[in-house]
Amino acid sequence: MDEYWNLASAVGQSIYINSDLLASRGADWWTISGVFFSTVTAIAGVIIAAKSHYLSRDEAIKTREHHRLSAKPLLQFQHENRLAQQGSNRRIFSLKLANDGLGPAMVKNIKFNVDGHPIYRQGNRDENVLIADNKGEKDYTYAIQEFLGAEPGVNSTIIPANRLIKVNEEILVLHMVIDKPFAEYMKTIGLIEIEITYTGIYEDEEYTAPYKGV
Repeated sequence: MDEYWNLASAVGQSIYINSDLLASRGADWWTISGVFFSTVTAIAGVIIAAKSHYLSRDEAIKTREHHRLSAKPLLQFQHENRLAQQGSNRRIFSLKLANDGLGPAMVKNIKFNVDGHPIYRQGNRDENVLIADNKGEKDYTYAIQEFLGAEPGVNSTIIPANRLIKVNEEILVLHMVIDKPFAEYMKTIGLIEIEITYTGIYEDEEYTAPYKGV
């Protein structure tokens, strides 16, 4: 805004000099006063224009911030533990990722660890599976099964980078059955660590959705 005040000051100084010059040349009072009031009008116009410009810019910033907050996503993990059958130690563990925010979420990076070991990574085209199955294939569900002692048939979803998760959308991240006494089962689930980095549709701020055990 300083440039507007500088301009107004320059206009005023110029008119003052011209008025002084007019007076030195014998200009009458009406001529000089006309120049003076023209100066005041010019300065007022500059000030009003400057104020309008900054009010418009401030309004634009507030509008953008409102739109950003109105479309802010919120990814959260939801887990479920239940007995697979009464009278046994077989328990079902289910983990979902849900967008409970106001706008869609854009997934940027995923880290999935079990007991500190990397099971897989997604982001920047980087994927890392720790161990291979008995066919020599890098199957992260097999890695989860091995580390957690889960029964065969682990169901899981790799969420790719740049995946858009809509509002109220749910994704099944992990579903498995573990046959262990309750205390050992809870300790096993506590080994799971997941971290998802994501942004909103404006991609101007990153958020994190963490999961650590139960």
